[in-house]
Amino acid sequence: DTLTRALAMSPADRFQSAREFAEALEAASHVSSAYAATDTAWRPVVRRRSVLWSAVAVATVSVALLLWKLSPAGGAALDPNRVMVFPLAATGSRHEATLGEDAATMIGSALDGAGPLRSIDAWPLLDPALRDTIRKVTGPMAARFAGAHNSGRYVTGKIVVSGDSVLVLLDVWDTDSAAVIARAQVAGMGTELWRLTLRAVSEILPRVIPGSARNATSGWEDRNPAAIASFLLGESAFRRGQFAEALDRYREAVGKDSLFGLAAIRGAQAATWKHQPEEAASFVKVAARLNLAKRYVHLTRAYGAYLGGHADSAAAELRSAIAEDPGMAVAWAQLGEVYTHLLPTAGSPDELAEDAFTRALALDSSATNVLFHPIQIALRRGNLAHAEPMLQRFLAARPETTLARNVEIMAACVRQGASKVRWDEHARTRPLPLVNAAYSLAAGGAHLSCARGAFQQILALDTANNVDADGRRWAALIGLLGTSIAQGRPREAVDAIDAFSARWQYGTSLLLLAGPFDPIVGARARQVARADSVRYGSAFAALPYNFRLWEVGQWKLHEGDVVLSETIARSLDE
Repeated sequence: DTLTRALAMSPADRFQSAREFAEALEAASHVSSAYAATDTAWRPVVRRRSVLWSAVAVATVSVALLLWKLSPAGGAALDPNRVMVFPLAATGSRHEATLGEDAATMIGSALDGAGPLRSIDAWPLLDPALRDTIRKVTGPMAARFAGAHNSGRYVTGKIVVSGDSVLVLLDVWDTDSAAVIARAQVAGMGTELWRLTLRAVSEILPRVIPGSARNATSGWEDRNPAAIASFLLGESAFRRGQFAEALDRYREAVGKDSLFGLAAIRGAQAATWKHQPEEAASFVKVAARLNLAKRYVHLTRAYGAYLGGHADSAAAELRSAIAEDPGMAVAWAQLGEVYTHLLPTAGSPDELAEDAFTRALALDSSATNVLFHPIQIALRRGNLAHAEPMLQRFLAARPETTLARNVEIMAACVRQGASKVRWDEHARTRPLPLVNAAYSLAAGGAHLSCARGAFQQILALDTANNVDADGRRWAALIGLLGTSIAQGRPREAVDAIDAFSARWQYGTSLLLLAGPFDPIVGARARQVARADSVRYGSAFAALPYNFRLWEVGQWKLHEGDVVLSETIARSLDE
């Protein structure tokens, strides 16, 4: 009872001073003496047993006292990123005396600097009397020692050498509870001891760095642990919708280990979310030249097709990846992205995307980033009862502001109606999320009035003179053109384009594209084409902008001038 109390995990349950502990031990020894004196006939046996138990008690009490003296005062919070590494117990090797310490040193080096982790080497901190005994102490005893050094986690383990084979076992413990939170067991040839030890470290990292998918490192056990740590931190950020941080971490992972294919693929995905297609394509090139498992070969090809806008090829490659591994949540999620953004030829995009995202969430329910598009789909349908719980989960993960404001604006439209939303306030304070939300609201003609109001306010109030603002205004102009025509307001669309062109000196090319869809817009498109023919020649040979030339060719084809359209096509091919 005395030792149990001395080693209690809760400070309130332990002795409050060394003197109190010593007095309790003395009292316990008097009780033992009294029992020993009750019957002289049994004294020889008792004495023999007492010698044995005294030796055990002395060793145990010595360990307990040393650990007790090193316990932290009070109940200060421990740092979960400080990981104490104890010497491993080694058996079966002629180097048993040093093998465990050497392995612990290597494990500490691998952990130290792996993301936020900092390793604490227990060996030099141990009292000399503990260095041989520490391998035999219980979890709670080691927890007390780790806690004394503010380590929220600690690592123990074994190396078992048997002939030419070796077994490495590692346990990661939570210091507060003295419970094992991660375990790795790796076997192989004795000549590969250090590689096997690093593999074991890589296996325990997902539990030491939380937030990634359960099988995030499956197949990458031999990667550089520092690269694994960066990858896991990237996964954690990606799954919370924090794509800028995720991109930084994936860059780190590939920088530390250029053969880390999955980190490259995920880097491509993060770069795409951050609207950096060139970097995304560079990541895909890195992954494409590596020797990857078959499912990741398909995933790499799929993402390359996705970046190239090849919807059906991307979907086919993703389904091949899923056929290889039906539990591949990342492939299901990317399939949802394909149906959301590229519109493959078969089926309803929203229904297909929703199914893919639902399957991804069933496999990895904690990936809140996957909720983004399902929230948009539910809001487009006006299904607040379905959208609200997902919205709360998504926002609770603190995703990037642009994504959070996007779904908040959409939800405001569905809850309040277009006339009650302060589109002007959103245009002044959060123009980019407003543009994106407007496009999501307009998809499938779901909430055209909301989208039109958003586009109008962007054009009226987002007047900054920079590249980002230019992009937002152009997107808003295209959106207003489409929603106005869809609502039977073509004159409004024409007036908006003329006003935009007068202010910013471009934009009339949109009339050429939209002309075939409405007679009023078509009349203005005819005027634009006629003006271009006067300025650039009847065959538009002097028109210096290829995209504008293509638009003119499309319009002339609509008007039935096949010869001129073919002439323009040949000019574009040159």
